[in-house]
Amino acid sequence: MEPLGFGFPDFPASSELTPVLLSAITSVASLHSPFAELRSRQLRLRADVLERTMPYAPTTAEDDFNPESGIGTEEVVGACIWSAYQGSEEAWKVARAARWWSEKYSYETGPHAGLTVGEMVAILPPVRHVTMQDRVRVWLTAFLAELHQCEIHGKEPIMQLIDPAQYSQALMSSSNSSAMEMSKQDAGLVFYSRVAFLVAKARLEQRDPEKLFEVTRELTASWCATRAVLASDPDKRDVYDHVVDLHHILAKASVLIRACRIHEERMSGKTEDVSTAIAAYVCCSQTCQHACMDAVKLLLSTQTGFAGNLAALPSISHFWVAQCAVFLIELCMVDRLQYRLGLLVEGQLEEVLRMVGAFMQQYMAELSACNTSIVVEERHEVGAGEDVIKHPAMDAALAVADVLASVQATA
Repeated sequence: MEPLGFGFPDFPASSELTPVLLSAITSVASLHSPFAELRSRQLRLRADVLERTMPYAPTTAEDDFNPESGIGTEEVVGACIWSAYQGSEEAWKVARAARWWSEKYSYETGPHAGLTVGEMVAILPPVRHVTMQDRVRVWLTAFLAELHQCEIHGKEPIMQLIDPAQYSQALMSSSNSSAMEMSKQDAGLVFYSRVAFLVAKARLEQRDPEKLFEVTRELTASWCATRAVLASDPDKRDVYDHVVDLHHILAKASVLIRACRIHEERMSGKTEDVSTAIAAYVCCSQTCQHACMDAVKLLLSTQTGFAGNLAALPSISHFWVAQCAVFLIELCMVDRLQYRLGLLVEGQLEEVLRMVGAFMQQYMAELSACNTSIVVEERHEVGAGEDVIKHPAMDAALAVADVLASVQATA
């Protein structure tokens, strides 16, 4: 999962890892494992995660937390890991629960004296010592996991939106030179949390395209600050650096796409000053076009390490990638404003379709490689049958591919 993930807290492998964390990691790994035995367990692992988490999910933020539930640090992180790679309604519910747990769980005393859940009945491992820095990491992990699922499903967060930037100081540590430093993993976690906050705030509070433009500037400011913390030589960037770059450009594109949609709504209702509304929309869409194209180029670049690992991206990345692809394809539709007014300069339409086409070909191939045939017993009351388990992003990718094919046929 790393370095394509979000810098979630690490736990050393030992016999004391809790069942939820183990189940979550193996469930995510089963989607990409080269071993057929593990891949064949996807449904059972998914069910195991849900059985260990959903009975303790809250209905509202005001619910009482049960300290005997066995929910602790590792359960929160495990729930976040699992939800980060799923796009289903259950993923939103699990992430929502994790955020609530992270606010309610007592890190000092710990609830680990309780019992495990599901079909197992055994005393949980000893309580894990949690430092203040660990507590911040767990809180940030749950914060961004829930906001990502809210973005995907159009939901509101269960707890209040709080700017996570204020927590970054807690993750700074003193080096031998007395300077304050932050690990690359922590810098990424703070950055992804800050991006999740800005995108959520834009979605929930802003209906003004100009204010959304301001959000993109804040996103870029956070990205620049993170790049400064990472301090990577431009010629020595690793995959972790490229993931930060990709997340910035995808988040920025998603906000710009939202701004373009608002401009479109305003144009359709305009009876006067239409030219000004069109100019504002065109300006926004051109900026958005550049952002979306940058994202596609970054994903296809042989230098970034994404090609060959596209299926392993988190669900929020797949969600934003699909948005970018659809936006670019729509620019090339004959009934769209850009096409009708000839705003795509010479060769630009062909370049957009070529780049999106190349990406979708690579993307579909990698997602298809995750397909796994699983025997399902007692299916339709006629004995065992066989199901194909697809990558969570596959259905959306197929829909994008269909739209692309129809536009290519008429271009």
